[in-house]
Amino acid sequence: MAANTMDSILVCTVAQWLPVYNDAVVRFVAQLLQRSFSHAPHRCISLVTPSGQFIRSVTISQTTTLNAILTECEQLSGEWDYETTLDRTSLVWGHVEDGGQLMVTHHSFKGILHHKLRNLSEDVEVIQWHPHGTKILCGGHDNTIRMWDFTTQHMTVLEGHESSIRTLCWNPSGTKIASGSFDQTLRLWENLEGTGIKSTILAHCGEWVISTGWHPSGAYIAGGCFDSTMYIWDIQTRLCIQELKGHTSAIRGIQWHPSGNLLASGSNDSTVRIWSRSEGQETYKSLIVLKNHLTGVWSICWSPSGAALASASYDHTVRIWNTRTWQCTAICPHFYVHSICWNPQRKLFASGSKDGMIRVWETASWRCLHVIQSSNAESELVWHPDGTQLACRGDAKTIFIWR
Repeated sequence: MAANTMDSILVCTVAQWLPVYNDAVVRFVAQLLQRSFSHAPHRCISLVTPSGQFIRSVTISQTTTLNAILTECEQLSGEWDYETTLDRTSLVWGHVEDGGQLMVTHHSFKGILHHKLRNLSEDVEVIQWHPHGTKILCGGHDNTIRMWDFTTQHMTVLEGHESSIRTLCWNPSGTKIASGSFDQTLRLWENLEGTGIKSTILAHCGEWVISTGWHPSGAYIAGGCFDSTMYIWDIQTRLCIQELKGHTSAIRGIQWHPSGNLLASGSNDSTVRIWSRSEGQETYKSLIVLKNHLTGVWSICWSPSGAALASASYDHTVRIWNTRTWQCTAICPHFYVHSICWNPQRKLFASGSKDGMIRVWETASWRCLHVIQSSNAESELVWHPDGTQLACRGDAKTIFIWR
C-alpha cells in the first residue's frame, strides 16, 4: 500500500505543471514514468554489460518475459549464473530482485566461423539443437546418434539403428528424441538425463524414414517416408492415428505450424502440401497444394510467427508463401537449395546449397546479407534457439558453428 501511495504522490507532483488535473493526465504521466496503477507488484531492474556498464532501466511484472525487455540484437550474457536455462520466452520475475541487474550482451550475426565440433557421426547428415541450446545432436552414416553437451563437454553416443540416420528431432521440452533411418524404423529415445537412456521402436514403416516433425504440444509426431507415405503417431499410446496420402514421391520435409493446427510437407514430387485440422476435429485433411516449384522440394520451414512458409528446391529457388493467401510473395535465388531455416529470434533466414554455399537473408526485404563458404552445406542448417549461432555440417565428422 505504501508503494502505491508513493507512486500516486510522484505522479501528481510531476503533473502539477499541467492546467488540468484529471485522470487522463495522471495516467499519461504515469506511462511516461513507467508506473502502473494496478495492484500487481512491479520491480525496477537494470540491464548492464558484462563489464558492468549501465545500459538502461526497465520495469517488470510477474508476467514480463525476456523478449519484452531485450531488443532484437540483445541476449543474456553466458557469464551470468542462472539456476535454470533461460530463453527469450522465460519469465524474468523469479531471477532478479527489485533493484537488481541482468547482464546483457549485444549480438548481430556476422557469418564468422566460431567453433568446430569434431569426432562426430561419420558423414553427418542431420543436426538439431536442443530447445534450450545446451546440447546438439547429429546423425550420419555410422548408424549412431551423437549428443554433445556444451555444459559438461561430454559426448553421448546413442546406438540402436541398423542403417544411416536420416532425420532427428527433439520434442518441445527437450526430454525426448525421435529418429528416422534407412533401416525403415522410427525410434524414440527417452530418459536422456538418467543413468540409462531408453530406446524403443515407435514404428516399422516398411520404407526409409527420411523426415520427422514433433507437434508443438509434444503429444504427436509426424513421419515421412521415401515411398510418399506420411504418418502421425500418438506419443502416449504409441499408436499410429492417421496416414496422410496425397504426395506421389519421397517426403523430404515435415513441419508443424506453431499453432499445431497446420502441417506442411515437401516432396520430391515438386509440391508442398498443407494439411489442416479444424477445431474439434481429430484428423488432418489436405487444405492446399503449392505447385510452383519445378523440381523436388527438399526442405520447408514456418516463420516463428507462422505468418509465412518457406520451401526450398533443386530448381535453384527458395519460395516464401503468405499463409493467409497462400501466394508466393518472394523468391530467393540459390543453387540447388538443400536446407533452409528461419531464425527463431531475429529477422534472418538461412539457406544451404549443394555447392557448399550458405546464404543468410534479411527477411524484411529478402536481401542477402552474408554468403558463407562452408566445406559442405548439403546437410541440415539449424539456428541456435537464441538466434545467435548457425550450425551446419563441416568436414567429415565435423559440425561448423557460425556467429
